Amino acid sequence: MVHSFDTKRVQLQIFTQQRYGPNPVCCANKESQVLLELLRQEVANNRLDIDLVTTPCLLRCDDGPNIRLLPGNKIWSFVSIDTIPDIVLTCKEICKND
Repeated sequence: MVHSFDTKRVQLQIFTQQRYGPNPVCCANKESQVLLELLRQEVANNRLDIDLVTTPCLLRCDDGPNIRLLPGNKIWSFVSIDTIPDIVLTCKEICKND
């Protein structure tokens, strides 16, 4: 897992902050780790030259799980297993244009 912020490379930022207490709403509690593993498999299967970066909070906890694509700052919210093909397709298109 890459934790750098090299703005020259294509990155998918997967928000994985864990929250507890009186307001436990967060991406981690909405299965962002499962999505990370699925994306890791899809990136490998499609031989995409992108970095998967775990990062804490986007401050959109109610909309999570959230994933952001850089460059471009495209954000997917309410991500589910069904969203993964769209994310992979978008990454393929970006990598094709590099």
